[in-house]
Amino acid sequence: MTPERTVHSDMVEVTVEPLWRLKIRFTEGPTVTVRFDPGYFVGTFEPLRDPQLFNQASVDQGVIIWPGGIELTADAISDRIKHRGEWVLFSPRPGSLA
Repeated sequence: MTPERTVHSDMVEVTVEPLWRLKIRFTEGPTVTVRFDPGYFVGTFEPLRDPQLFNQASVDQGVIIWPGGIELTADAISDRIKHRGEWVLFSPRPGSLA
């Protein structure tokens, strides 16, 4: 028995938009927007500060990927975001796990 996923379909297309936004289309359900606050680009995501790298987002086997092994999985996107249509990734708070 496999655990239930928070997203009930796979990502099939990503479109990079201005101001650090990704439009993500799923096999089922609405298209959603993931918006990155510039302060979010720390740790693993720090290389994405470079617009040329950020603009290389693509989908591979249901996962958004960038060169260098950076990825955003469907499991990271909750049902709540699918209903609201946008997920804003803010900079981590001091002392929090990023």
